[in-house]
Amino acid sequence: MLDLGNVMWLSVPRLALVSALPAFAVQFVYGGALYLILPRIRLWRFSAVFLAYLLPLVLISQYGIDTERETYGMIAWALFALIVAWIFWRLGSA
Repeated sequence: MLDLGNVMWLSVPRLALVSALPAFAVQFVYGGALYLILPRIRLWRFSAVFLAYLLPLVLISQYGIDTERETYGMIAWALFALIVAWIFWRLGSA
């Protein structure tokens, strides 16, 4: 007999992998573009990097949020953008 508990447990890592791979690909392309563009126009400051990572969130919140619950979820994404921007800025400054 098939144990459904084990099947559900296996689907979580698979789902994480399926969602993480496109996220890393987008980060590689978008972060790479930021790394090439911002220093050339002399905007390699933390505030500029953070605003560059916040821009997609602003666009999504403007055109893609329907409920109040999604608005609260966007706060977590804004904090995540802050963390990613700080790490990217520190690595790019090194």
